[in-house]
Amino acid sequence: MRLEDALRTNAPTTWDPDTQVSLFDNLDPAFVGDFWAGMFSMSTWTARVVASSVDFTGTRRFLDVGGGGTPYGIVLCQQNPELRATVYDLPQACEFARGKITEAGLGDRIEVVEGDFFVDAALPGGHDTILLSMILHDWAEPECRAILDKCWRALPPGGRLMISELLVDDTKDGPVDAALMSIHMLVETFGRNYTESEYTRWLTDTGFDKIHTIRFEALSANGVVIGTKA
Repeated sequence: MRLEDALRTNAPTTWDPDTQVSLFDNLDPAFVGDFWAGMFSMSTWTARVVASSVDFTGTRRFLDVGGGGTPYGIVLCQQNPELRATVYDLPQACEFARGKITEAGLGDRIEVVEGDFFVDAALPGGHDTILLSMILHDWAEPECRAILDKCWRALPPGGRLMISELLVDDTKDGPVDAALMSIHMLVETFGRNYTESEYTRWLTDTGFDKIHTIRFEALSANGVVIGTKA
């Protein structure tokens, strides 16, 4: 009901950034647990689509930044026996991730690292592929560019960064699911859903090349924008 406020201020309207660090501050732990469980279920389905759409040949060390319950790490490790993964997220998300990793029997191949990409000086190193799945739509352009810069610095030459999102058209009025989700992110966060062109420009400015997009249809994403560190 406060859409106009969100449009004029470009700030969340369902929680108070002046008194809360994030949407999840001071919430019922049961609600937070249900949220992570829902995100894990939806993202697991999407991760399977991504795994069948993107070539992961040669990927040995995979970092899921803001990976929640690490559905991507679990799916990719299950399908690629040589792969090892790391999930990097806030402490409450990492606690949930540890349980899912144990359930999957992948405790020896998936590492959990607690952190905050706005606070920590650097992301965990030693990975050849970094994923940002449903992360950048939470933030305005300056914050998105800061996250991309940290990803670039954490990768070796030839390393890949993957951005998995519901990409909106350049006209920003479709596809319908992406446009509706963009409005949802606008009122709940500091961000919105971005276009392939916007991500491509940001990646280019950061120093990535060989930028291309792989399209697909999934619950929480319709494409992956991929850049390689020059």
